[in-house]
Amino acid sequence: MNIFELDIVVKTPLQIGDLSLGNVFRHSGYSYLSPSTVKGAILSKLYDEYGVEDVKLETTNPKISIRPAYPVFEGYETRPLHPLLHKCKLCRGEDGVFLNQDVFRDVDAVHRFRYEDFKPPYMCPNGHLLAVSNVRGLVVFKRGRDGRYRYIGVNLGTTQLESIGINRGVGGTELGMVYSYVALKPGVNFKAILLDREDIFRNWASEIPERDEYFIGRGVSRGMGLVEISIKELNYNEYINNRADEIIDVIHKLNGIVILRALSPVINNFTSYDIDLGKYGLAKHIIYRNGEKQYNYIPNGSIRIRGYSVRMNLPRVTVYGLAPGSLYFYKVIGKVEDVSRSLARLEVEGFAPPYNIGFNYLEVYRDVKYIL
Repeated sequence: MNIFELDIVVKTPLQIGDLSLGNVFRHSGYSYLSPSTVKGAILSKLYDEYGVEDVKLETTNPKISIRPAYPVFEGYETRPLHPLLHKCKLCRGEDGVFLNQDVFRDVDAVHRFRYEDFKPPYMCPNGHLLAVSNVRGLVVFKRGRDGRYRYIGVNLGTTQLESIGINRGVGGTELGMVYSYVALKPGVNFKAILLDREDIFRNWASEIPERDEYFIGRGVSRGMGLVEISIKELNYNEYINNRADEIIDVIHKLNGIVILRALSPVINNFTSYDIDLGKYGLAKHIIYRNGEKQYNYIPNGSIRIRGYSVRMNLPRVTVYGLAPGSLYFYKVIGKVEDVSRSLARLEVEGFAPPYNIGFNYLEVYRDVKYIL
């Protein structure tokens, strides 16, 4: 196996989303670039400009997978919010977003945590009453000037562009063909990990520059969607070993509990939200019950994923999954070293099908290592 780091810089306004109201297109509510979007841009370039015919095989027998590309803010990779993060409307600066300390007070509190008994706080750590709300957008986890680790909310910002449609039949503009695009501002930097299972991409990458320009999203003919992607090969074993060492520290810190944070929509084989990791030495750590059903995850809401046909102006297949930021709880029942290495591999491979189209990517929630 080979692994590559993708560094993506937005050069012109970027718009990925569905037709919303009339002729107004808005940027997707996703806080990341989906794997299928990034993969499609790279494979299209290989096929159209470099004549690599073999890329067509990837559509029927995929061997390449890409982890969701999240923005980088002030040198820190952003992550999706999760249900145990809150925001105070009255706090300013770095104190606006805070983690629920009733859950992460200590290791015993994490082990005893039951979501059915969970109540959102009515007061923030600075003592503001009845000013707590849900967090929106993205967060970074960083160490502040006072030495404390904290979450900071991130807003990437958007811009609006207007476009006039041209009717090719009459060779001019047509009444009503005015379009508005709400797009992501240029300058945003995304990072992603690409996994090459059978040395296929390594061969293709030798045909293209290490840094090149690509087009993704809507409005390409109008100058939108230009990005610059740098492709850098990493040492697979070194990457997995380093990540496994980090995971071992987290497992020890939580005394055998593993919390996974979803980076993409989660739906196992389009039928279930359950992710069974028993063969990797992990048992479900039940955190809430609904009648006879038992669950080891906290949903961060439901998310709808659908294609869209620009040519036919009709939606395509629609599926629903748990939104990024959902948390899964497990307890280690196998050898810690083996479990950690398996989790490190799954973080880049995907935890369950259909990971090849961008579902079921999770990562070990290592923030707790610095919080507890």
